[in-house]
Amino acid sequence: MKIFVIGSSQTGKSPLAKALAENMRCKYLSTSGWVRNRFTANDYPTTKEFITAMTEYSINELRENPDRCIEYLNEQHDLSQACVIDGVRNPHDFIKLFDPKYDSVIILQRKKNPIRPTQFESGIELISAYLQYLEKTGLIDQQLEQRIYRYNYALFRESERTTEPKEHLDTLEEIITVMIARFTNHISEQQTPIKKYFVHADIDPIDVEIQSEFLHDMDTIYIGKSEPAKIIGISSYPGSTPTFKIVLKNGCLFSYIPPHAVKIATDKISEQKQLPLEELVYHNCPSENIAVHSFQELQKMPVVAFFKTSQKWLNATYITTIDWYEGNDLLHMIKLENGQFAFLPNHKIKFGNNEHEFPKYKKLHHEWCR
Repeated sequence: MKIFVIGSSQTGKSPLAKALAENMRCKYLSTSGWVRNRFTANDYPTTKEFITAMTEYSINELRENPDRCIEYLNEQHDLSQACVIDGVRNPHDFIKLFDPKYDSVIILQRKKNPIRPTQFESGIELISAYLQYLEKTGLIDQQLEQRIYRYNYALFRESERTTEPKEHLDTLEEIITVMIARFTNHISEQQTPIKKYFVHADIDPIDVEIQSEFLHDMDTIYIGKSEPAKIIGISSYPGSTPTFKIVLKNGCLFSYIPPHAVKIATDKISEQKQLPLEELVYHNCPSENIAVHSFQELQKMPVVAFFKTSQKWLNATYITTIDWYEGNDLLHMIKLENGQFAFLPNHKIKFGNNEHEFPKYKKLHHEWCR
């Protein structure tokens, strides 16, 4: 998640952005950093003249390379990770950087701002219009979670007040307090730490159909029948494949259910060929000690998986990762297009790239210690 703090000069962007980043314990990024690193500032008698000169320099640089700012931000931080971005003014940059599905924006305006917006800062109006477009079309949904915040405040701090009547959140101090509470709570709710488990691990429930013979000690009279169930956990018994803990629709609980016993049940995939257990699971569980974590960025990406025995590629969806952290073993749990679940290592799947080939990398066996 990225948080954009936007506003013209002297609106309090930087104090708010820095306070948010500090309290969220994430990276603070200034979009003017690339300019300040390059612009050789001579002595300018006024702030206005300095801003005018730096703006002119920025525009000349962006004519040469429109992605100068974006490249600078990517050099400073992995933008797939949480960060606070201060001061985007260029609509080109904002549209490329902003993800309507995950990111948030705070737009600041200061009443009676002594510094008039520059021509370059007029881009903020276009960014605001773009956000309004996303809201009106439903391309950004604020019904479940507010994502865009607009504040037009009067004072930096309460001590500056003279006789003006108090309005709702009309000081920057109040806005900072409210935004810190909002986003620090959000981070604590959204970011789940990697948890270590012994034998059993919770995962988000998944609705499936289970083949009935697995509920009757593989009695053949039940082959071809199935029952609705819900996967509620993963188990790691050494020497066995990863198995599921499931609860049936009738309330009965089962453990030690292998991956080939369940699948997502829809008409679209019911006729697709099913893979055997030896193809669905790359190796057995080496120990009871596991760490299970779902990586947010991988959840956004399409997946393709390669199955060597049948020499086929299947599209898939990433679910979670199991790491036997005492050794060098890790498998990703994925949902295949045929409705089955597979447990495969890094070198059998690709994220965000559907090309059916792998570069000839080699597995890393080194240990890094200091």
